[in-house]
Amino acid sequence: MTRFGLAAGALAALLIGPAPIPASAHAQERPWTPLPSPTSYSCPDGVCQAQALAPLFRALDGRWGGTVRIVQFGDSHTAGRLITGALETRLRARFPDRDVRIEPIGVQNVTLSDLGWRTLPPQMAPVDLIILAYGTNEGFDDAFDAHAYDRLLRSEIQRIRALAPRAAILILSAPEAMRGDGVGNCPDDPERRWRAPVNLGVV
Repeated sequence: MTRFGLAAGALAALLIGPAPIPASAHAQERPWTPLPSPTSYSCPDGVCQAQALAPLFRALDGRWGGTVRIVQFGDSHTAGRLITGALETRLRARFPDRDVRIEPIGVQNVTLSDLGWRTLPPQMAPVDLIILAYGTNEGFDDAFDAHAYDRLLRSEIQRIRALAPRAAILILSAPEAMRGDGVGNCPDDPERRWRAPVNLGVV
């Protein structure tokens, strides 16, 4: 994922104030169109094999005590708590008597190959749910190999099961993303600023 920053000149311009806009320059405003809710063609209800989440449900109903431990591995979406923050808020609101603990382990710009360097935090043992949230950066990789990705994913799942045999494993589909690197491929972007991950659907 791309990290946005301000150069010194841009920061100075913000502090001083906007420069006058030439009369010949104008921005075209596009109406906002809400996107439909994401659906999965392979999982019509949005979740495949929901019964595999039984360890999480047992933790939530208090069968294993009052603490629910969740660890999520991923890229910048995980590092920024974009997913884990919302999940933590909802679980605590729905299960106020449970001590919900979510540990996000995310690194910007990484792919699934980074997971091999990660392990479960000792303070989160025994973990009830492990979330794998990769795929966005793979979607931007023009040399993406779906077969190699499948083999790596299966290998990492086996490794994680050995580390936490009691835990449920949830694989999140990669969310939509854009990169403003100036080589855009979006038809509604005449300035060619934004690039969509062409391989995201393959991931």
